[in-house]
Amino acid sequence: MKTTLLSLAPSAILVETRMKIALTFATLFALTLSNAFAQDINTREIDQFVTAQMKRFDVPGVGLAIVKNGKIAYVKGYGVRDLKTNMPVNADTLFAIGSSSKPFTALGVMQQVDAGKLSLDAPINTYLPKLKFSDAARGAKVTLRSLLSMTSGLPRSDLSSVLDKTINTRAKVLETIAGIGFTDDPGKVFGYSNQNFLAAGAALEAVTGGSWEAYTKANIFAPLGMTRSTFEFSNAVKDGNYAAGNGIGLNGVQGVPAFDRLVIAGPAGSIHSSATEMARYVAFQLGKGDLNGKRLVSAKQLEAMHTQQISIDEDVEVPGVAFTGYGFGWFTGEYRGIRIVEHGGNINGFTANMQLIPAKGLGIVLLTNMDGAEDFGNATRFGLLERIVKLQPRNEFKTTSYPSLKAKLEAARTYKPTPEALKAIEGSYALITGDTLTVRLKDGKLEATQSGQTLPLMAASLTEFLVDFGSSLIEIEFRNGTNGTVWLYEQGKLVGVRLPSGAPAASSELRDPNGRYRLTLPTGQTAVNNS
Repeated sequence: MKTTLLSLAPSAILVETRMKIALTFATLFALTLSNAFAQDINTREIDQFVTAQMKRFDVPGVGLAIVKNGKIAYVKGYGVRDLKTNMPVNADTLFAIGSSSKPFTALGVMQQVDAGKLSLDAPINTYLPKLKFSDAARGAKVTLRSLLSMTSGLPRSDLSSVLDKTINTRAKVLETIAGIGFTDDPGKVFGYSNQNFLAAGAALEAVTGGSWEAYTKANIFAPLGMTRSTFEFSNAVKDGNYAAGNGIGLNGVQGVPAFDRLVIAGPAGSIHSSATEMARYVAFQLGKGDLNGKRLVSAKQLEAMHTQQISIDEDVEVPGVAFTGYGFGWFTGEYRGIRIVEHGGNINGFTANMQLIPAKGLGIVLLTNMDGAEDFGNATRFGLLERIVKLQPRNEFKTTSYPSLKAKLEAARTYKPTPEALKAIEGSYALITGDTLTVRLKDGKLEATQSGQTLPLMAASLTEFLVDFGSSLIEIEFRNGTNGTVWLYEQGKLVGVRLPSGAPAASSELRDPNGRYRLTLPTGQTAVNNS
């Protein structure tokens, strides 16, 4: 969950009592390098590779964990956890993990499916009778199965919750679902949405009688010995060994404040954890659902979480990755013919990823204190996979997003657009979230206003702009269509359109310059579908 001007990317984070079970767990998962594993990899090579990628992508700090054959084989911290103090990262440094929290919520739901208190196929209103949808008929078909597999038919629509600070509880976020139009019938197509997991977490709370946080702590953290993992940034600060978030701003790498209402992320993205403790979670996920003779979830439900429930019909931008899909709280796919199960996370100042390679008994955790570090995560986790399983590594993992951002930042420092060129972009843009973005020229520069928040646009070319959102720089682009239509893209994805003068406001069907999308604009709601 990450704050941006237009949407939230897959896609906006206590000192806890040391439990006796941690001692038992420490003997079960000793943090030592096993002899068998030492023969498999060169740890010096791993250190050199990780630090090289950190330098390449300007990542200040990293927590790394590698799990092999049920054992935590290698855990290490790299770089600094705070740019102001230069305190080093170690294996126990706490990072916000963002949407990597979703597999924890999926596990909790599956535990209650095993217990007979939840059903994957019952309408969600069975458990949340007050939850309202914009389309009652379609809403009646929304189930835990469709929520956990991201097939509810609800598009991503996080921004209003992030910008409107009166939305300070998850209950209020769930109320916003009533204003979100469906893009399709539930169960039909993949559509990443944090609201899906907020609703799933609320259903878990409804049948257990407590908060999602209390349930997760008692039924997942405690058995796994995750005694320092927590749900609030303030508690991570109290712990002392925590990472401060960072992002790329107009002047380079800069500190980023924590999300001020992390509680609303909850089941979709509020966990803070360390490489050491995330390794324990990954080691469990690579097993059969039991721990030290005690079953936490059935092998059937654990496997279901890792099994593709829906394919993702989008262009794959990562070289070597194919057959992408989503299970229950996990992305699925292949990398160079090897099956992978993974989930990333991105929230103000932090990027995380945990990756399972079941056939190899391998798990990799990467935690960073850098916003928008997906390129670093992909290059590093796949590069580590190649080195561990003895694939010939690519000479240089190809990436596009981060080099593109740096190039545009450099261009924006010198590019001087004409007022006429900027004025051609002015207007009101209907967004896929159902919101409106107003772009206007003021004092020779463009600024954009949405949900009461106004931010300047920094031109990198005639059509490309950067928005400094505080937590990171966001790339947006305006592409001219026909008859005055202007299409708006964020990070390369279509997110909105300015209708040509005289176009009907109630409903219009248009195609972007590539002819790949259809944007339907019913009153008060927008949606984008592949055509």
